[in-house]
Amino acid sequence: MMRTVTIDRATSAGNAAKYLATVAAILVFALLGAGGVLFYAFLRYPESMPPLPVSGSESFDKKAWLVRDALHRHANIDIIAAGSSMTLNDLSSDVLMEILPDHRVLNIAGWAMRISDSAHWLQHVLKFFHPKTVIMLVSALDFYSQEVSLDMSDGELDEFVAAPKSMSVCVLWLRKFSFLNYARDWRIRQRMGRASYYSLQIDQGGAVPIEVFYPNVDPVRWALKPNATLLEEGQYLSLSRLAGELRQRGVDLIVVQAPMRAIAAKDGTLSALQPHWRRVELILRSNGERFISAEEQQPLDDSYFCDYLHLNVKGMMQLTRELTRILRIEPLAGLEK
Repeated sequence: MMRTVTIDRATSAGNAAKYLATVAAILVFALLGAGGVLFYAFLRYPESMPPLPVSGSESFDKKAWLVRDALHRHANIDIIAAGSSMTLNDLSSDVLMEILPDHRVLNIAGWAMRISDSAHWLQHVLKFFHPKTVIMLVSALDFYSQEVSLDMSDGELDEFVAAPKSMSVCVLWLRKFSFLNYARDWRIRQRMGRASYYSLQIDQGGAVPIEVFYPNVDPVRWALKPNATLLEEGQYLSLSRLAGELRQRGVDLIVVQAPMRAIAAKDGTLSALQPHWRRVELILRSNGERFISAEEQQPLDDSYFCDYLHLNVKGMMQLTRELTRILRIEPLAGLEK
């Protein structure tokens, strides 16, 4: 005898709907939980966490948030450190404020910024702060033709920095948070500490000490050399305009030639760059600003470097102390105590 099986389509559809609803609820709670954990970490360890995406450049995002926070704290900034990763990784805010305790330092430098980028970003920051001194550590790379491309307009940048304090971090988090910002790049895991070239763990003024020491270095980065053929004319013009504008504002600009591994200066590299550095010095002196050449600094051996050009934390602290020594021998108005 054949049995007849009756399928209740309404019941099946209801069970499927419940199953999908359960899966959706689990996913929502998982996302909310993960977002909550990241939000807590963002509040608890802001110096270690990758910043919320603002511009498309993770390093620039970090500094945009730093400037915004300083503005909301009504911080009186005496020294602004601007520029590329040379200023970011080679100039210690901690050491500066230890030696010059009456001076507040804000490091706005970021990765891969050329002179024109640094000048443009500095102009934005100077709308909100009135420092006595601007310090820039530069290498030949700062004068290359490639420039940073940001996914925001000048107006959007000013609006973000000046956003009222009533727009809480929670509101900004909801507006800007993206899981892709934390998942798209394996190097983001390395941002949490300083033993990485890609660290964004800042000190009290915004500089990033790098705890990478020879022989545990990237062999490719260690062996690189600057290329004088990549220097771009427009970068000199940007430096000249910046120096002139800062002098008109009464701001002391100090540009420091960043140190380089001795081996990287061989095979004609040093002689090829000498005209470049003479031109940089001439631009600054003609605008009444200061240039500190490599010859004025004590030479550093390989134990102070993390690659051919960037200093590790040991080199960063040594160079910063050396610069304050030089500047206190011939103090500018902005650094006099």
